[in-house]
Amino acid sequence: MGQPKTDSTTTEVADKGDQDNRPAIDEKPILRVIKKHTNWKNAITKSDLEDAFKHYDDVLFELYMYELNMMRFQRVHDMNVWERQRYELETQAMMAEIEEAKAEIAALESQLRVEELKKSRKEEYNTLASEIKQHKRREETLNEIAELGKEILDLETKEKELDDIYKSRLDKINHVLTVIANVQKEAGYDIDETSHEHTRRVSSSNVEEKKSSKRSESTNGHRRDRAPPQWDGKGIPPLWAIAEASPDVLEGYVAAVRKRRRYDDDDDDDEKEEGEVKRRKSYYNY
Repeated sequence: MGQPKTDSTTTEVADKGDQDNRPAIDEKPILRVIKKHTNWKNAITKSDLEDAFKHYDDVLFELYMYELNMMRFQRVHDMNVWERQRYELETQAMMAEIEEAKAEIAALESQLRVEELKKSRKEEYNTLASEIKQHKRREETLNEIAELGKEILDLETKEKELDDIYKSRLDKINHVLTVIANVQKEAGYDIDETSHEHTRRVSSSNVEEKKSSKRSESTNGHRRDRAPPQWDGKGIPPLWAIAEASPDVLEGYVAAVRKRRRYDDDDDDDEKEEGEVKRRKSYYNY
């Protein structure tokens, strides 16, 4: 009878721990083989051939069954060892795949962060580009700046001209006022009273002009360009009329003032004479 065959590769891989963990073998088949072998030996000793052949067949059968049982247990053990080895190999392969997957995940996360940064920068760039496109081009802006510079120069020139006109008119008004004051002194007018009356009339004329302008604005719904005011030639002329008056008109005004002064003096004399006549009549009647 031969020994049960085992896989050489499986036997080499098995270690001492695996041998200690072998499954326990049932002792009953061994005891039966020993019992059959003892009976066969006793039959041979007694020279009982028939009984010896019978026990011999029983011994062979028990040994054959024992061998099958051992082969079955050995095959189960070998399969367990192979499964453990395959499990370890698969575990190592899976761990390697897990590590590779972790490395790939880390690389993908870094790429994702880079892409997110690129995306945010692209969005910011697009926003800035849209805002920049809303503005005018540099050439257009420079042209507008040049035009504005020209307008500023023109306005400065006009401002200078207006300042000169204002100074000339102011000097003219001061000269006219000086002439009027001298004329009033020559005519014997009270300068303070005349100035007060002149100021009152000028202010009242300005108030009337403002009221008329407001009425015209409320009637037409919008402000129209007012016509330049006109002096009717009566009374003391306003300052704007004096400022814009020609020398001939100014001389006429001075003559009118002097004439009015003479009429006022004549009226005063007539009033004095009438008062004296009334006084005398009342005296004689008394």
